[in-house]
Amino acid sequence: MTSQPRTSTVQPLLQPVRLGALELPNRVVMAPMTRARAQNAELAPTDLHAAYYAQRAGAGLIVTEGTWVSADAIGFINVPGIYSEAQTAGWAKVTEAVHETSGRIVSQLGHVGAVSHPDHRGGRLPAGPSAVNPGETSFTPAGPKDTLTPRAFTAAEIADTIAAYRHAATPRSQRPAASSRV
Repeated sequence: MTSQPRTSTVQPLLQPVRLGALELPNRVVMAPMTRARAQNAELAPTDLHAAYYAQRAGAGLIVTEGTWVSADAIGFINVPGIYSEAQTAGWAKVTEAVHETSGRIVSQLGHVGAVSHPDHRGGRLPAGPSAVNPGETSFTPAGPKDTLTPRAFTAAEIADTIAAYRHAATPRSQRPAASSRV
């Protein structure tokens, strides 16, 4: 009689794994899902965000919803940013809530570019890689609207967008005390 190979009774998905510098307790990663719950003028995460993410802290890693890196990055209503002090303070509360339950969380930084709409930008056209309408729908405060033909990014705007991502990725404790980014 031939012996059958022993199969492990431990689900591989639930085994710890190292992901770069992160030691994850399991291989479950919560994918980003936009909640559109930042219903405040600052577009700052609220206590509802902290509770939502803390409830999911059993995942090996949480990737947040797309988070605007600047006011020019906005393309959907009620999605939080991470470019102002109010926003970074809100995300600090979220992070603390997740860490209190031994969770791990990273932010998905976002900028929609040409998929934005003038309604998000005080009437100004959004900028994109080229002046080509992406043919999408933007969810604005007035409801869904078709995108328009954007203007092409200037070299200076590309540099500003890179700087906005850099700023958003910089830990709050390492940011300049009075940031001029808005």
